[in-house]
Amino acid sequence: MCVLAQVSDGILKREIMSSRIAIFIDGPNFFYMQKDGLKWFVDPKKIIAWAGRKFDGEVVDARYYQSIDPEHMNKDAAFLKALPYMGYSVHKKPVKSVQDGTDSWNEADITIGMMLDVWDAKEHFDTLILVSGCGDFEEIVERLKQRGKQVAILATNRYISGDLRAKVGQKFIDFQTIQADVKKDN
Repeated sequence: MCVLAQVSDGILKREIMSSRIAIFIDGPNFFYMQKDGLKWFVDPKKIIAWAGRKFDGEVVDARYYQSIDPEHMNKDAAFLKALPYMGYSVHKKPVKSVQDGTDSWNEADITIGMMLDVWDAKEHFDTLILVSGCGDFEEIVERLKQRGKQVAILATNRYISGDLRAKVGQKFIDFQTIQADVKKDN
């Protein structure tokens, strides 16, 4: 919550504004965090409702980032189509085949795009909720905090980089502690 003080005709007036909240979800990290770590699934729509209550504000931006593998698109299609109806914009990045001469693998690094989008959006939020435990976000978290932004990480104990957790301290929120608020209904 922001409190603005304004002097008009020698009278101090206070205006209370709710916090502007942005939620950025690292889709692949979020999926494996649930599947392998939590063993239960989170309802992304419930994250939005929980965030507004927890941080006493309004979610003004919610984005879901997902790597897309054309060979496995059918698995994710229904979920990705549902996200806009839950309040999220969906940002997709295709998986690329990479070869180093002796080996090949598929990858889609979505963290760089997410970080650029967070940076571009920083004037439009007071609080960032980052749903990821990836240590690549350590620098953007530090820079946002230096600019007076509140940053919280939603992840699990097993799926968060130690350095990232150290950057947010008490603003690390383990999904296990909010299960009643965000667990997907069966």
